[in-house]
Amino acid sequence: MDMTQRVRRVVILIIVTFIIIGIIHIGTCWLFGVSVFSSRSQQAQNLETAFAMIEQYRVTDYRNQDWCQNIAYAGGQFSDTTHPSTCNLFAGPAPSFTPSATADFRSITQALRRSGVRVAFFDADFNSAGRIRSARFNINCLLCGRVRYEYQPNYGIVPQDIPNEMWFTPINHNWYKVEEDWN
Repeated sequence: MDMTQRVRRVVILIIVTFIIIGIIHIGTCWLFGVSVFSSRSQQAQNLETAFAMIEQYRVTDYRNQDWCQNIAYAGGQFSDTTHPSTCNLFAGPAPSFTPSATADFRSITQALRRSGVRVAFFDADFNSAGRIRSARFNINCLLCGRVRYEYQPNYGIVPQDIPNEMWFTPINHNWYKVEEDWN
């Protein structure tokens, strides 16, 4: 085997290695809802990048799943689903999306996607200045069950675990993770 063949094999091995790493990364994002290269703290900080858009539109409820899309925000309440009793996170009627509501929904969706965290749905509360006071982001994650990140600035102590039902893990002084049993 000459030097050229060895170099080709090394190059092919390097390319195959990068392809495998890429497939693993994409797979973990799909299975676990976040990049394998992100820590919980980084994921929470990444979600904060969407806060300006959430505050701008004053989104109190949002859901984006294949069977259910809805939003409750300053522009009204809108829903696109065949299962309103299990889809809508808010009270009251929810007409179909208007063109304006569709554009706003897409803007919020893009802001969440840019965070790198796969958010299935969230709800938020605002203070009198229009800033997010608290929020709960439910993660779209195939293998990790029901997981959400809760934003509660300066929460102090995480709530106490409920054995076999809910587990609370601190992330930083503003965020904690909640895992729920499927029961």
